[in-house]
Amino acid sequence: FMANLQRKIKSNWFPPKDLKNRQVKVVFKIHSGGQMSNLRLLQGTGYVLADDAALRAVENSAPFEHLPDGAP
Repeated sequence: FMANLQRKIKSNWFPPKDLKNRQVKVVFKIHSGGQMSNLRLLQGTGYVLADDAALRAVENSAPFEHLPDGAP
């Protein structure tokens, strides 16, 4: 599940070319049906364009697969 999630988000992530090596952390909730909510920036890069690209990558990747049985 996690590998597919990461692959899907990476396929939608288009950071500015000069900021590709910056690290950004986002958090969000995935509901059992694959819907996403509560997306927010946990650790930004200090560059609005890069941070927005990370948030857009997650937004454009949703909805996700249904959570596996027993997942919290």
